[in-house]
Amino acid sequence: MENKSQYQNIPNYYEDEIDLYELWLTIKKYKKLIFAIVIVSLIIATLYTFLTPRVYTVENTLFLPNLKTINDTLFSSSSGSKTSDRSIFNKNDIKNLLSNLDKYDENTLKNYLKLNDDEIQTLKSIKVSDIKRGNLLTIRIDVQDIALAKNILNKILDYINNLNLIKESLQQNKLLLEKERDNLYAKIVEYKFLIKKLKSFNHQRDNLYLGFDPYGALLDVEHKYNLILETLKTYNKFNKITYLSDPIYPNKPSKPKTKLIIAVSFITSLMFGIFLAFFIEWIKNAQKRYEKNN
Repeated sequence: MENKSQYQNIPNYYEDEIDLYELWLTIKKYKKLIFAIVIVSLIIATLYTFLTPRVYTVENTLFLPNLKTINDTLFSSSSGSKTSDRSIFNKNDIKNLLSNLDKYDENTLKNYLKLNDDEIQTLKSIKVSDIKRGNLLTIRIDVQDIALAKNILNKILDYINNLNLIKESLQQNKLLLEKERDNLYAKIVEYKFLIKKLKSFNHQRDNLYLGFDPYGALLDVEHKYNLILETLKTYNKFNKITYLSDPIYPNKPSKPKTKLIIAVSFITSLMFGIFLAFFIEWIKNAQKRYEKNN
């Protein structure tokens, strides 16, 4: 009797176990409901993808000329080492300026880039990414009308090149380079005249008369003079930011992502339909148990 009573006191857990077959029967029972939810969701997703305006991502590559400042030119000539990030067109500065364009409201952006109504309406975003090798930046714009993309890219380029900060920096550094060029040329003429005079005297007494080596000084000044000339040639040839080539146009729109939207819609609606089926079945079973107990 004691053993029997002990077995009777052992709780039964089989009622709480998950029966996969019962789950399948529940899904099968409400298959029409689940199917209807999936179909409605797919219809809505399909309508959304068809009614949403197409957005195209057009990109181009910006080339930033390596225009050295006068200090960088003379410093590199004296130290013999290469310097970095001292160009007039500093890559990080240009990248930040372009990235900030995407933060402006439509009216501000329209005024800055001098866009017309159609262009500002079709432009959705401006993104800039860095290319590690070389003074290059990739600029991407999202537009609804792909035919206006090239005009918008050109106006963004004009905006950067016409910034007072860059234009004044270019002009100021060019004037300093030209002034330094004239000063160095005057020194070259002076040293050559001095050396010519010294040649009429004893060559071995040059240092005695001057206290320095005029030949070495002349070579140093000529070297700096040639560097200044090369930098000025660069200023005259590459005095603005340009595109490396024509824009790259996509073969298909980047937004909306039709396949992704439909796939997510299908999976989400299927999960929701199955959950709803189990919830309805649970409500019905709970109601039956309540009626049975009462």
